Amino acid sequence: MAWSRGYLGLLGASLVLAAPACVSSPVGADEPAAHDEDGLQTCEQLEAQPGDVEKTTLDDEEAAVLVLINQHRADHGASPLKPCRSLHRAAQGHSEDMRDNEYFSHEDRSHAWPPDRACAACYNGGCFENGLVGENIAAGYLDAASTFEQWHASPGHDANMLNVDYTVIGIGRALGGEYGAQWTTVFGSDDEASCAD
Repeated sequence: MAWSRGYLGLLGASLVLAAPACVSSPVGADEPAAHDEDGLQTCEQLEAQPGDVEKTTLDDEEAAVLVLINQHRADHGASPLKPCRSLHRAAQGHSEDMRDNEYFSHEDRSHAWPPDRACAACYNGGCFENGLVGENIAAGYLDAASTFEQWHASPGHDANMLNVDYTVIGIGRALGGEYGAQWTTVFGSDDEASCAD
């Protein structure tokens, strides 16, 4: 559900072939490896790179997910989440990697976990025990409403969306591939400079 270094987790629904699926945080994995300081020095270069995986703005359906999540939070007395540029980059990159390499997991092919990807995307809250990071993933629906309902129907995903410790969010949707769409939302506890527009 949420990661700091030495994270908490819940296993959500597992992937079912040919059906929409979503997964919240995994249980029982080893602590993600911390990034070294050199990784943070690449952020300026990363910001300058073109390409879909570096996308830091939301398309219409991704923006609609943000509206739905923030309305859900308001209904439960939680503050709205602010969109975060670096977390959009982390979410988009993971969605594209899952699509392009035909897998569905919080652990990517390099054995990185959500805090690692957030740190690599220049979100300092994912590095060196600096904050909390959570992630929801989903596959199978193109639209925001259906994807939100997947997460809302799962206690682990819903807890991530309603967690009052989170203040910022990144959202990424990759179209195509085996499931038609792969979605990732990355939640962070710290609004920081890497989130700025």
